[in-house]
Amino acid sequence: LVVPSSVTKIYDNAFKGCSNLSSIYVPNSVVGLDPTSFLNTNSIVRATAPLNVLACLNRSNLKYVEINGGDTIAEGMFKNADNLLSVVFNADLKNVEAEAFYDCDNLNTVSFNDGLVSLGENAFYNCDKISEISLPATLTAIAETTFRACSSVNRISVDAANTVYECNNSNCIVVKDGKKLIFGCKNTTIYEGIE
Repeated sequence: LVVPSSVTKIYDNAFKGCSNLSSIYVPNSVVGLDPTSFLNTNSIVRATAPLNVLACLNRSNLKYVEINGGDTIAEGMFKNADNLLSVVFNADLKNVEAEAFYDCDNLNTVSFNDGLVSLGENAFYNCDKISEISLPATLTAIAETTFRACSSVNRISVDAANTVYECNNSNCIVVKDGKKLIFGCKNTTIYEGIE
């Protein structure tokens, strides 16, 4: 399903019961949406859509998600989405709230965007297939538990222009002011001054 960019509203029951629908593209021009628009479309595995549309989908079968609109991933939005493999954030995304991807234990790729500001408590808890974390310069708030139990991470980087966090090529996330370690991995090198 490809929705053209001229569409601004999807009405109630528009795609209800389309049980063979496996892939959707919905442009960020869609600002009006009835919660029943995608009711009983349980076979969708690939979605490129704004957050307001993704919130109406059965997310348990999603494998590939590209967010193309919206600025905040709500608390618990993708919690326990066990089939989710990959997520790409849009340029406008600013906040990932608590437990947004909690226990998505097959999630292995997350593309963090420039413009991202905050990552909430346990946002990626037990996403134990993620192997690489690369954080943008714009990120200014990371909860200490954001990446708790992400046991497969082996590479961490923080954009050198970030004013709050650093990495110093040491595979870790460190608060610059006070040198407090927020998250490390099996390849972390603890450098002088880190608490």
